[in-house]
Amino acid sequence: MKNNNKKYKKIVAELLVFLASTNIGHADEVYDLARVINSTLIQAPEILQQQAAVEGAEAGVKVQTGQFDHQVLSSYSTKLSNAPIISYNQSGFFNLSYLQSYQHLLQAGILKQFRTGISAGFSVNVLRTDPLNGQSQANAQGVDLTTSNQSNVNFQLNIPLLKGATEESAGAAEKAAILQYKAAQNDLSFVISSIVLNAINAYWDYKVAEETLEINRISEQRVQEWADKAKQLFIQKDPAHVKEMREKYRAEIDAVLAYLAGKHLSVVASTQLLEQAKIALTVAMGTPYNDFGMVKVSVEQFPKFDTVNLSPEQLNKSWVAQAIENRADLKAINLRQDANNVLVKKYTRDLMPQLDVSLNAGYQGLSEGASASTFGDAVYRNVPGPNLAGQLSFAYPLENNTQEGLLASQKALSRNTRIGIGQLERTISAQIDVDVSLLTRRMAEESMAEKAVAFYQPAVNELVERAMKEAPKLLNLLEYEDRLVQAKVGRLQVKSALAKLIAEVRFQTGTLIIGNDENHAVDINGLNGF
Repeated sequence: MKNNNKKYKKIVAELLVFLASTNIGHADEVYDLARVINSTLIQAPEILQQQAAVEGAEAGVKVQTGQFDHQVLSSYSTKLSNAPIISYNQSGFFNLSYLQSYQHLLQAGILKQFRTGISAGFSVNVLRTDPLNGQSQANAQGVDLTTSNQSNVNFQLNIPLLKGATEESAGAAEKAAILQYKAAQNDLSFVISSIVLNAINAYWDYKVAEETLEINRISEQRVQEWADKAKQLFIQKDPAHVKEMREKYRAEIDAVLAYLAGKHLSVVASTQLLEQAKIALTVAMGTPYNDFGMVKVSVEQFPKFDTVNLSPEQLNKSWVAQAIENRADLKAINLRQDANNVLVKKYTRDLMPQLDVSLNAGYQGLSEGASASTFGDAVYRNVPGPNLAGQLSFAYPLENNTQEGLLASQKALSRNTRIGIGQLERTISAQIDVDVSLLTRRMAEESMAEKAVAFYQPAVNELVERAMKEAPKLLNLLEYEDRLVQAKVGRLQVKSALAKLIAEVRFQTGTLIIGNDENHAVDINGLNGF
């Protein structure tokens, strides 16, 4: 027995060294549930990835809105021109066979595409021509070849009548992008909700592992105290008969040693489970690897739940209604379906021919002279009157394969999304059915677990007194001690299951996350009751 005691003391010493190395009892950071959730919201890489996806969707809106930006255009060009003159006109050009000149062209304008499909533009062009040859011939005839400045001011309006007309067609891509952006925001909310749920579950798992280890440690110490006391009472009470007493109580001694060995193993196993639970929690929180050892959970107690007054049918109906209204993933897929419908309408309209009316109104001006001021004077001098023009244009591909393909593809996508909506709604309803049944069962389990501990604890206390009087009673004591430990661990697991169930219900009903699309928070109070 002395050798066995030395062996077990060695195991305990090694275990203490292991516990010290894991920093379980010496971590610097203490986390309660609220801090775990807040850390998760800040650190979780999955949330950061989804935030990047939202930014990408927002950029997609800007890209589509860009087609309605005001476009300012300007250019300046210069060239040397040598233009031949047809023979029968040469007499009108001082018998020159060609005209040589420097030409300078300044162009400026603004274009605007409207969401109704109409586009408009305004432009001003001024062309300056400096003649380089024929001056002597012109002087001989008393004519002065001078620099000319010609302007052309024009306003254009294009009105689509069929394809591309109305906001249903022209503004569809932008509207669909906005809906996709809103869907991405809801995707982010759902991802946050999923990650937070995982962190909450990991937190309660850690609490169970921590308290289970403590239960096993206390039980181990208690059994060791009983063994030491029984040894004093039954084995060493009469030093002259120690050997005989050992033989007499051999079964009881072996049973206690075996039980202690099992308790040592339970403590080691519980310690390992606690370490695994801590790693799972830090991973769920998104904690950097180097900080894994810095996390310690507070002594926060499991929440206590009042009896639910609603019937299972009422709960089911209420929770399904909340889910349909609040679930972010359901909102996201419905927004994507709205985007699909917008594009289906666009492609349906765009099956029609391209029939556009174009209107132009403007004027031309002229000024002469090489000074800088004459260049600008051309815009308003020597304007004989307005220039007006209209055009009706028609275009239609006879097979129209491109538009028909776009429409068929978008309809298929819309149909697939509609099926996904139905499947998601069915999945939510089914999971809520499971949660309602689990709630009833978990509440009953909690009540039974409390009763088990309440019954086993006084029984163990009574058996301690008996075992210290009658050695054979030690076997009964160890049996009931084992049952008491199991009952306490079972009570922990039931409390944890209830705490996790309420988080699951909040997740399933879409009420775990509160706040708008920009700011997300968790309703901590909502995790304390159904």
